[in-house]
Amino acid sequence: MVLFNEFRPTAVAAGWARLRDRGLPPTARVISIGGPETGCSFGSNPGLLFRRHASGPVAQLDRALASGARGREFESRRARSSQLEASSAIGVDEASLLLDQPGSHAPTPQRRSGAYEAMRDRTHDLLASRPPERARSRKQPWIRSLAILVAVSLSPTGSADAQRGAARALAAIRSAEEHGLPPARYGLPRLEQLIRTDPIAADSALTINLIRLAEDLRYGRVRPNPYSNTRQNEQVDIAAAVRTALAADTVPELIDAMAPAFPQYRQLREALRRAPRDSSEPTQKIRLTMERLRWLPRRVEGRIVLVNIPAFQLSAFDSPDFGGSAALTMPVIVGRARSTRTPQLAAQMRTVEFRPFWNVPQSILAGELLPAMRKNPRYLIEHDMEIVGPGDTVLGDTYDTDTLDRLSRGELRIRQRATKRNALGAVKFEFPNPSSIFLHDTPDKNLFSRERRDLSHGCIRLADPTAMAEWSLGNHPGWNRDSTERAMAGPSRRIMSVTQPTMVILFYGTAEAIPEGGIRYYQDIYGLDRQLTATLHATR
Repeated sequence: MVLFNEFRPTAVAAGWARLRDRGLPPTARVISIGGPETGCSFGSNPGLLFRRHASGPVAQLDRALASGARGREFESRRARSSQLEASSAIGVDEASLLLDQPGSHAPTPQRRSGAYEAMRDRTHDLLASRPPERARSRKQPWIRSLAILVAVSLSPTGSADAQRGAARALAAIRSAEEHGLPPARYGLPRLEQLIRTDPIAADSALTINLIRLAEDLRYGRVRPNPYSNTRQNEQVDIAAAVRTALAADTVPELIDAMAPAFPQYRQLREALRRAPRDSSEPTQKIRLTMERLRWLPRRVEGRIVLVNIPAFQLSAFDSPDFGGSAALTMPVIVGRARSTRTPQLAAQMRTVEFRPFWNVPQSILAGELLPAMRKNPRYLIEHDMEIVGPGDTVLGDTYDTDTLDRLSRGELRIRQRATKRNALGAVKFEFPNPSSIFLHDTPDKNLFSRERRDLSHGCIRLADPTAMAEWSLGNHPGWNRDSTERAMAGPSRRIMSVTQPTMVILFYGTAEAIPEGGIRYYQDIYGLDRQLTATLHATR
């Protein structure tokens, strides 16, 4: 049986012909999988079937493998041609894989052993003859490795080694619960029954579910997520890793390697292991925080600045796994829950700017400043602000109706001078990102005495910007706290590069393992836990 990740009838038929020309066994069957639940049969091509499932790619493969290993025909239906026009993410003959021998019934282990090996090797040769460049696309980076895994790595079912391997693989899948993942997502308890009643089907289903579990541990269940763009270069050949683990009997080690190595994750996992297996709010907060930790970048060099939004806290770490004691911690102010939420993101810190201007964002200008300026002609003077034109030409702090109209159209902008009333205070920390979020000082120090501090327009206000600047620039020769304080009190703007790699991660975790031991829980101020719970429930 050959499986295509393709759903255009003409492309499937063409790919079928090409594979037959390149030596595919003439009695083989082909199945095509894709998006919404539609189907089409090809009566003129014996053995060529078409099937589309409504669920995601890994679930499709699970169902295709489990059914195909038992030799079942896939039910197909005629679909409107308009539903079959969209292009797939990968070419039809570039992701084919041999799943099992053809036939209307499952082959016995004795029949399967020799013929299966020969057909498996033939498919491997077909795959190797043309490297599927598009298979490494961001849309489906796992297709090629999955194809090679299923074509090459499955051992004949029925031997004692295979039975022991199945037991170990099943134990690894049961361990999903320790990671806050539902074992039912990975085939339990159906797999347990298959191992007893249909070992051939169990062989394929175990492999596919191990791949699915490893993917979820490596990237999280929700994909894409707020950090996906920062992990484009982190793709791992998970199927090859599963193949190696199955062959070397190291499946438990594989599962540990796919999970985050962050100490925070390990501590939450241990807390979850001890917690009641229920849906109580504390337990659910641990599970959701572990899911978000799985989203985070893994290949980070240098240092980490972690802002936990619902905790209203920043922690700076000298190591990339934000493990051990933080080099620096401080309270922060984050975006308002009702209107200007701080986003989850990760980006490299590039510069520290002393005595900065505050360039007022267009959203704040339109929503707050322009109405105030129309009521009070002296508004800019009273707030140390000025109008700026093209090329940073300063146009002053007085205005008329025409100036207000040009400001509303974005032809002019407003900035606040570097005075004591500047909203950014004496220093800001830039890490370029699509949301234009940055860390900064604030003149409103009294706000840090509040327990709940979602008070900003989205950027992060720091309780101790001096310590943050000293830490960020500590790699500069001779730079110390005195240097920082002089720069913050200086007469003019000064921009310095952050030369040591430093990633800023804006994170949303309502459960945190604390150094003193135990778990601290935080209020779900943005309602993101409720949203994530609903998303995960919909993808079980």
